[in-house]
Amino acid sequence: MLLAPEKSLCEKIDGELFRQTKCCDFLLINDSTKKAYFIELKGGNIDDAIEQLEVGEQKCKDELKGYISYYRIVCSKARTHKIKSVKFRKFKEKCGERLITKENSLSESLE
Repeated sequence: MLLAPEKSLCEKIDGELFRQTKCCDFLLINDSTKKAYFIELKGGNIDDAIEQLEVGEQKCKDELKGYISYYRIVCSKARTHKIKSVKFRKFKEKCGERLITKENSLSESLE
């Protein structure tokens, strides 16, 4: 993956950039602010989404040195017990405000 300086890039990485490994669906990069957004679209299995976000970040870590990672999970049918699972809570504690989980759609202004 080549990053153009001072530009934003949104790349579909699951099945496109990385074909042999399941990882998050998209990576949005803002070179100006040094922010990388790992995005996973899910049905309802949030535990799988967490793993895929972590794999995506791991695969891109060398090219994203100096960037702050953010995580987005958009699911179509989040179940309350999954959002309260130990795995999800630990990931949320680790990421803090850098993780946003929404149901059906997510809209935000990125700096």
